[in-house]
This record gives sequence, C-alpha cells and structure tokens, in this order.
Amino acid sequence: GLPVSYSASGNCTVSGNTVTLTGIGSCTITASQPGDDNYNPAADAAQSFSITPAQTSLSLSVNPASVQYSDPITLQAVVSPASANGDSATGSVEFFVNAASVGSKAIDSSGTATLSLAGTYAPGSYNVTASFTSADANFTSSSAGPVALTVTKEDARSYYNGNNLFWTSSVNSTNVNASLSATIRD
Repeated sequence: GLPVSYSASGNCTVSGNTVTLTGIGSCTITASQPGDDNYNPAADAAQSFSITPAQTSLSLSVNPASVQYSDPITLQAVVSPASANGDSATGSVEFFVNAASVGSKAIDSSGTATLSLAGTYAPGSYNVTASFTSADANFTSSSAGPVALTVTKEDARSYYNGNNLFWTSSVNSTNVNASLSATIRD
C-alpha cells in the first residue's frame, strides 16, 4: 500500500501515527494518501472528536476518626488523577465539618491537601466533607464525604503532688496551714 500521512487541527498534535492532546476542546485528525504513478490520490479522511476535562475523584480521610475534646485532627484529601497527558492538576480543597468551612489548602504535586485542626469540637458526631476546585480547565472539580468524626469527652486526670504529711503546732490544735498542689493531665 501507499504511505499515509496524518495532520491535526484543534487542540491536538500528531507525530507519525501518535496523537497528543493539548487541551480541552476538539481535535480533527486527517489522513491523506497522495497517490503515485499508478494510483490516483485517495480522498482525505477526517475524524473529529471532543476533548473533555479529565474527570477527577476526591478521597477524604479523617485521622484519627475518633478523638477526645482537645486532641488535634488531621483532614486529608487526595485528588485522582493528579496528572494527565503531562499536565498536573492544580487547585485547592476546602474542608467542611457539619457543612461549615474549616479551611482550604492547595493540592501538592501528588494531588494531596492536608489540613490540621485544633480539637475544639464539643463531644458528639460530625460529618466531614471536602470539595476540590480545579484551577486547571483540563481537570474537573470534585467532592468527597461525608466521613464520620467522633469527639468524646476529655479523660483529664488530676494528680496530687503536694505534701502527704501535715502537722500542727500542738496536739490540741485543730487548724493547719497547708499548701496543696495538683497537676491536671490529658
């Protein structure tokens, strides 16, 4: 057979028989066969298609999923895919606890956003969700959750660390001045 050459128009390029997508939109690949001394040129054959953004998904984790009142909490979201056709996803993830925003973080090169929270939630159950907003038109935005967060009461303990022996100035005395000391620990 006679050789076939390819050309591209739109948001794509062609090299040999390999097509590379360069962005969202459309692409048309045209195949041409010029003919020779024995054959007439073939009619060009064009194939067009749409290029849509890479569909992302977002996974969300809460670590630890059960904490005491004052314990720190780490929220982490991972965007997948973090890259497509050599283009890395960019954007940020906003985190929510019971639908109230608690902060936003940019994703890193692996598609991960991490937010650390001080443990100041009252004891109870909470729903954690996250929303990725893509800053790159080649990637869609996505959301995740809810993931459960359970906050329990603090198990603070007190330790007496003062004197264990008290004395008075006489055996008939009923009052004593004493210094008491205690430490509260989480």
